[in-house]
Amino acid sequence: MNKSLVLTVLSLFVFLSCDDNANKSKIDAQVKKNEPLYLSEKTTSSVLSKPVNDEDYSDFMRTPNGLLYKFYVINEGVTLTNDDVVEIKMNYFLNDSLLFSSQNFPKRFDMPVESSVFKGDFYEGLSMMHVGDSASFVVRADSTYIKLWKKPAIGVDANDVVRFDIAIVSKEDRDVFSQRVYAKKRAQAEASRNDLQVYIHDNNIVEKPRPSGLIVETIIEGYGEKATSGDVVRVHYTAELLDGTLYKSTRSNNIPEILSLRDFPNTHPRGLSEAIHQMREGEVAKVIIPSHLAFGQQEVYNLPPFANFVYEIELLEIMKINK
Repeated sequence: MNKSLVLTVLSLFVFLSCDDNANKSKIDAQVKKNEPLYLSEKTTSSVLSKPVNDEDYSDFMRTPNGLLYKFYVINEGVTLTNDDVVEIKMNYFLNDSLLFSSQNFPKRFDMPVESSVFKGDFYEGLSMMHVGDSASFVVRADSTYIKLWKKPAIGVDANDVVRFDIAIVSKEDRDVFSQRVYAKKRAQAEASRNDLQVYIHDNNIVEKPRPSGLIVETIIEGYGEKATSGDVVRVHYTAELLDGTLYKSTRSNNIPEILSLRDFPNTHPRGLSEAIHQMREGEVAKVIIPSHLAFGQQEVYNLPPFANFVYEIELLEIMKINK
């Protein structure tokens, strides 16, 4: 298996759909939106009432490295290792404030088991668990922000803590996981390319693609010079997927959008910026944007992976900005 591929796949949390099973159903029943896993309100309140020192966690155990932990379900067998990718249910909190809940994701939540990045960290707790286990781990917030999340610990006090509430649903070997995810993504990419070719054929698109793969089909000719990278433009557009599913439109409220071609917003496919650079003021065009010029394999803004787009865009005004 290509090492860079493994690292690429495992560097992200990957979300894949899966079938329910008895163990997962049991865990799902205990997970409530925006509430900690397996912890009653009373327990949560007592644990986090004064998150300053060990005495506040009298019902928690402590490892030699200082990790505070409490198990609610303990199974037998081999504990998790760095060879594993696990499907988990997880909430985590800064003191008593919820920062993240996997319940907010519509699909399963997978992550690799990694080596600890500091003593008493989240990964030390994860390495203590088995499939089917559920537990809470309390770690230093400042070290978690800086060393684990690679974020500045702005506003985080030295006595603040992060509590992770975790349930392990299943595990899979890293290499097997990487191969499965890669095969799935490759099949999705191929299906996306095929869908695009079918759309072009069925809709009698005769305009040749640009070198990037972008297709810009002029509907109404414009006038003057083309837009350039330093310009700000005012546009109307309707954006759809190939099957006609509406992504977004300025026509719904009849309010044009102003876009900077220098700092193009990431809520639009980058191929749209390339298309606008080919247009003149007053021009109306149909723009077909392949997935590699859009959001690629990312599942963002409730879009499927490898989504292709069709924009009908009207360039109302080009505003030259002094450099």
